[in-house]
Amino acid sequence: MNIVKPRLDVGSMLIERYKIVGEIGQGGMQQVFLANDLSLKRDVAIKVPINSSAEKRFERSARLSANIVHPNIAKTLDYANSNGLEFLVEELIPGSDLQQRLDNHFIHLDPHLTAHIVHHLAKAVAAMNQRGIIHRDLKPSNIMVSSDMGLQGVKVTDFGVATMADAEIIDAVKGGLESIGQSKTVVGALAFMAPELIKRGDGTNRIKCDVWSIGAILYFLLFGEYPFGNELAAIQNILNGKYPDRSAQVNGSKLQFRSLIKSLWEITRSCLKMSVDDRPSALDVVKLFSSVTYSGAPRALGRVKYISQNYGSFGFILPDEGADDVFFHFDSFFGERPTNGIRVTYSSFPGSPQSRAFPVVPCKI
Repeated sequence: MNIVKPRLDVGSMLIERYKIVGEIGQGGMQQVFLANDLSLKRDVAIKVPINSSAEKRFERSARLSANIVHPNIAKTLDYANSNGLEFLVEELIPGSDLQQRLDNHFIHLDPHLTAHIVHHLAKAVAAMNQRGIIHRDLKPSNIMVSSDMGLQGVKVTDFGVATMADAEIIDAVKGGLESIGQSKTVVGALAFMAPELIKRGDGTNRIKCDVWSIGAILYFLLFGEYPFGNELAAIQNILNGKYPDRSAQVNGSKLQFRSLIKSLWEITRSCLKMSVDDRPSALDVVKLFSSVTYSGAPRALGRVKYISQNYGSFGFILPDEGADDVFFHFDSFFGERPTNGIRVTYSSFPGSPQSRAFPVVPCKI
């Protein structure tokens, strides 16, 4: 849904090269458009500041993004000015953002898919931090994922407007709770915002604020809930570092998943340390994930065709593509007890007499 009238019209041209095809979306600081690059015959994403206030900070922020080349970060392709309007050209990433996928396709994520996403997120943050760039606004809507159910492609976006977002955060925090509540950027990021971004104060060390966000995102993906809440009431929880302890839930998880969930829980807790000095660096988080064993196998879609009633805890999946049913055991099902007819996503591995699925996760499509 449009919040602010689009600053570019469909069919308009930028510097006689980029033809606007339509609006993709908008956030607190920018609008995003689909455009065709007539010179190189490809589709691209065009980003423009959402208003004149954001425009003042856009140029420096946009140029920062050109300094990073990493497979888990959206590529900046161009930056220019057209009739006084600054705009950034970014690679068009097939798929959608993680928040949209969570809302529309998944009931919840299993720990293997969670580990895959956050491992690549940590790699992106480490690359940024090594260049001295802090995102400050990491959240699922700023993580682009590919359209497959295994979310094989993971790319962080919108760090090019990090300086703009940071400036708005500073202004909002200085103004107190009322000002914070009026800032779309701050409220949208609050669930994943580090305490040092809220406290502000001179000399505040913010170099690991993205690591805190990694921990908050990991918690959210693991348990399906925000660790501190997502409204203004979350501020006090964040400042106190108070979040629900999930140790009992972790220790009581299914044996097939327990070891991985325990590892992810430990990484989560280390990232959410109140003291900046006690937190790992983003590169340390990457190293922690490198010692974690998880499956990144492709995922398929299907529905549960048959559930055994009398001869053990197993069933069969009818795949959307392919003729042969796929066997699964209830221990490999992540969630409540499976039922006939539910839609699932799963990875398939060779077996006899039939292929075997692990993990099996209920989904919405």
